[in-house]
Amino acid sequence: MAWQEWDYCKFPTDLEEGCKEFIDDAFFQLNFFAWVIDDYFAGRSNSGNSFKKHFNGTIKPKVKVVSTSASWLAHAWPDALGSGTIVFNADYLTCCRDIYNGDHGNYGWANRYGALLEATAVTIHELNHVVWRLGEKRAWSMEGFFRHAVQNHLGIAGETLCGQLSWPCGSSTRGRDGCSLSDLQAHMVDIQDAPDAECRT
Repeated sequence: MAWQEWDYCKFPTDLEEGCKEFIDDAFFQLNFFAWVIDDYFAGRSNSGNSFKKHFNGTIKPKVKVVSTSASWLAHAWPDALGSGTIVFNADYLTCCRDIYNGDHGNYGWANRYGALLEATAVTIHELNHVVWRLGEKRAWSMEGFFRHAVQNHLGIAGETLCGQLSWPCGSSTRGRDGCSLSDLQAHMVDIQDAPDAECRT
Protein backbone atom coordinates (compact mmCIF):
# COMPACT_ATOMS: atom_id res chain seq x y z
CA MET A 1 0.00 0.00 0.00
CA ALA A 2 1.33 3.43 -0.97
CA TRP A 3 1.21 6.16 1.67
CA GLN A 4 1.03 9.95 1.42
CA GLU A 5 2.63 11.97 4.20
CA TRP A 6 0.72 14.95 5.60
CA ASP A 7 1.70 17.28 8.44
CA TYR A 8 0.67 14.98 11.31
CA CYS A 9 0.10 11.50 9.85
CA LYS A 10 0.22 9.33 6.75
CA PHE A 11 -2.75 8.33 4.57
CA PRO A 12 -3.23 5.70 1.87
CA THR A 13 -2.85 7.49 -1.43
CA ASP A 14 -6.25 6.24 -2.58
CA LEU A 15 -8.16 7.65 0.43
CA GLU A 16 -10.73 10.27 -0.50
CA GLU A 17 -9.38 13.80 -0.14
CA GLY A 18 -12.33 14.88 2.02
CA CYS A 19 -11.47 12.16 4.55
CA LYS A 20 -7.83 13.19 4.60
CA GLU A 21 -8.75 16.83 5.18
CA PHE A 22 -11.19 16.00 7.99
CA ILE A 23 -8.72 13.74 9.80
CA ASP A 24 -5.99 16.32 9.31
CA ASP A 25 -8.32 18.91 10.89
CA ALA A 26 -8.85 16.52 13.83
CA PHE A 27 -5.08 16.23 14.34
CA PHE A 28 -4.80 20.02 14.09
CA GLN A 29 -7.35 20.37 16.90
CA LEU A 30 -5.34 17.94 18.99
CA ASN A 31 -2.28 20.13 18.54
CA PHE A 32 -4.25 23.31 19.18
CA PHE A 33 -5.49 21.88 22.47
CA ALA A 34 -2.21 20.18 23.38
CA TRP A 35 -2.32 22.08 26.69
CA VAL A 36 -5.14 19.72 27.71
CA ILE A 37 -2.79 16.76 27.26
CA ASP A 38 -0.19 18.64 29.32
CA ASP A 39 -2.79 19.12 32.06
CA TYR A 40 -3.72 15.45 31.91
CA PHE A 41 -0.16 14.26 32.41
CA ALA A 42 0.49 16.92 35.05
CA GLY A 43 -2.44 15.43 36.95
CA ARG A 44 -0.63 12.11 36.83
CA SER A 45 2.70 13.74 37.79
CA ASN A 46 4.14 12.68 34.43
CA SER A 47 5.40 14.33 31.27
CA GLY A 48 3.36 13.81 28.13
CA ASN A 49 6.20 14.62 25.74
CA SER A 50 6.65 11.04 24.51
CA PHE A 51 2.91 10.79 23.82
CA LYS A 52 2.68 14.16 22.06
CA LYS A 53 5.31 13.10 19.52
CA HIS A 54 2.67 10.84 18.01
CA PHE A 55 0.32 13.68 17.09
CA ASN A 56 2.58 16.71 16.56
CA GLY A 57 4.23 15.38 13.41
CA THR A 58 7.41 14.02 15.00
CA ILE A 59 6.24 10.40 14.68
CA LYS A 60 3.46 10.11 12.10
CA PRO A 61 0.94 7.29 12.50
CA LYS A 62 -0.69 5.69 9.48
CA VAL A 63 -4.43 6.40 9.29
CA LYS A 64 -6.91 4.35 7.25
CA VAL A 65 -10.69 4.46 6.82
CA VAL A 66 -12.52 1.20 6.13
CA SER A 67 -16.09 0.19 5.41
CA THR A 68 -17.30 -2.41 7.89
CA SER A 69 -20.53 -3.75 9.32
CA ALA A 70 -18.89 -3.90 12.77
CA SER A 71 -19.98 -1.54 15.54
CA TRP A 72 -16.53 -0.24 16.54
CA LEU A 73 -15.59 3.38 15.85
CA ALA A 74 -11.86 2.91 15.42
CA HIS A 75 -9.01 0.50 16.11
CA ALA A 76 -5.27 1.04 16.48
CA TRP A 77 -2.07 -0.85 17.10
CA PRO A 78 1.65 -0.09 17.37
CA ASP A 79 4.32 -1.28 14.96
CA ALA A 80 8.03 -1.94 15.06
CA LEU A 81 8.77 1.55 13.72
CA GLY A 82 6.92 3.23 16.60
CA SER A 83 4.43 5.00 14.32
CA GLY A 84 1.53 2.53 14.44
CA THR A 85 -1.78 2.46 12.57
CA ILE A 86 -5.22 3.93 13.28
CA VAL A 87 -8.27 2.59 11.40
CA PHE A 88 -11.58 4.49 11.42
CA ASN A 89 -15.01 2.99 10.72
CA ALA A 90 -16.09 4.75 7.51
CA ASP A 91 -19.75 5.12 8.53
CA TYR A 92 -18.82 6.81 11.80
CA LEU A 93 -16.15 9.08 10.34
CA THR A 94 -18.31 10.10 7.37
CA CYS A 95 -21.21 10.99 9.69
CA CYS A 96 -18.96 13.20 11.83
CA ARG A 97 -17.46 14.82 8.74
CA ASP A 98 -20.85 15.47 7.14
CA ILE A 99 -22.14 17.15 10.32
CA TYR A 100 -19.00 19.28 10.49
CA ASN A 101 -19.36 20.29 6.83
CA GLY A 102 -23.06 21.11 7.27
CA ASP A 103 -24.17 18.25 5.01
CA HIS A 104 -25.99 16.24 7.69
CA GLY A 105 -28.66 17.50 10.06
CA ASN A 106 -29.51 21.08 10.89
CA TYR A 107 -26.84 22.01 13.42
CA GLY A 108 -25.29 25.32 14.40
CA TRP A 109 -21.58 26.02 14.57
CA ALA A 110 -21.13 24.65 18.12
CA ASN A 111 -22.49 21.20 17.28
CA ARG A 112 -20.72 21.15 13.93
CA TYR A 113 -17.44 21.93 15.67
CA GLY A 114 -18.36 19.31 18.28
CA ALA A 115 -18.47 16.70 15.51
CA LEU A 116 -14.88 17.55 14.61
CA LEU A 117 -13.84 17.38 18.27
CA GLU A 118 -15.57 13.99 18.42
CA ALA A 119 -13.15 12.62 15.84
CA THR A 120 -10.29 14.30 17.69
CA ALA A 121 -11.25 12.66 20.99
CA VAL A 122 -11.44 9.21 19.37
CA THR A 123 -8.03 9.87 17.77
CA ILE A 124 -6.61 10.52 21.26
CA HIS A 125 -8.10 7.24 22.47
CA GLU A 126 -6.57 5.29 19.61
CA LEU A 127 -3.18 6.98 19.93
CA ASN A 128 -2.98 5.43 23.38
CA HIS A 129 -3.03 2.02 21.69
CA VAL A 130 -0.36 3.15 19.24
CA VAL A 131 1.94 4.38 22.02
CA TRP A 132 1.17 1.68 24.61
CA ARG A 133 0.21 -1.85 23.51
CA LEU A 134 -2.14 -2.16 26.44
CA GLY A 135 -3.82 0.81 28.03
CA GLU A 136 -7.59 0.65 27.53
CA LYS A 137 -8.03 2.32 30.90
CA ARG A 138 -5.60 5.10 30.02
CA ALA A 139 -7.25 5.52 26.61
CA TRP A 140 -10.74 6.03 28.07
CA SER A 141 -9.35 8.25 30.81
CA MET A 142 -7.52 10.57 28.43
CA GLU A 143 -10.39 10.68 25.95
CA GLY A 144 -12.91 11.70 28.62
CA PHE A 145 -10.53 14.22 30.16
CA PHE A 146 -10.01 15.81 26.74
CA ARG A 147 -13.73 15.94 25.94
CA HIS A 148 -14.56 17.55 29.28
CA ALA A 149 -11.72 20.07 29.27
CA VAL A 150 -12.15 21.25 25.68
CA GLN A 151 -15.96 21.33 25.63
CA ASN A 152 -16.07 23.30 28.87
CA HIS A 153 -13.26 25.63 27.76
CA LEU A 154 -15.28 26.45 24.63
CA GLY A 155 -18.61 26.61 26.48
CA ILE A 156 -20.20 23.90 24.29
CA ALA A 157 -20.44 21.01 26.77
CA GLY A 158 -24.21 21.43 26.96
CA GLU A 159 -24.72 21.23 23.20
CA THR A 160 -26.70 18.33 21.72
CA LEU A 161 -23.73 16.55 20.14
CA CYS A 162 -21.27 17.23 22.97
CA GLY A 163 -22.48 16.60 26.53
CA GLN A 164 -19.31 15.89 28.54
CA LEU A 165 -20.45 18.19 31.35
CA SER A 166 -18.32 16.47 33.99
CA TRP A 167 -15.52 13.95 34.24
CA PRO A 168 -15.69 12.35 37.70
CA CYS A 169 -12.57 10.24 37.18
CA GLY A 170 -10.24 13.18 36.70
CA SER A 171 -6.81 12.44 35.24
CA SER A 172 -5.78 9.57 37.51
CA THR A 173 -6.84 5.98 36.91
CA ARG A 174 -4.42 4.37 39.33
CA GLY A 175 -7.13 3.46 41.81
CA ARG A 176 -6.75 6.58 43.95
CA ASP A 177 -9.98 7.99 42.56
CA GLY A 178 -11.85 4.68 42.61
CA CYS A 179 -12.52 4.59 38.88
CA SER A 180 -12.63 1.26 37.10
CA LEU A 181 -12.64 0.76 33.34
CA SER A 182 -16.42 0.31 33.45
CA ASP A 183 -16.73 3.61 35.36
CA LEU A 184 -14.70 5.40 32.71
CA GLN A 185 -16.81 3.91 29.93
CA ALA A 186 -20.08 4.68 31.71
CA HIS A 187 -19.12 8.32 32.29
CA MET A 188 -18.14 8.91 28.67
CA VAL A 189 -20.55 10.97 26.57
CA ASP A 190 -20.04 10.85 22.81
CA ILE A 191 -21.88 11.66 19.62
CA GLN A 192 -23.63 8.27 19.67
CA ASP A 193 -25.35 9.29 22.91
CA ALA A 194 -26.98 12.32 21.28
CA PRO A 195 -30.81 12.40 21.35
CA ASP A 196 -30.94 11.58 17.64
CA ALA A 197 -28.26 8.84 18.02
CA GLU A 198 -26.05 10.62 15.54
CA CYS A 199 -23.14 8.66 14.05
CA ARG A 200 -24.15 5.40 15.72
CA THR A 201 -22.50 2.43 14.07
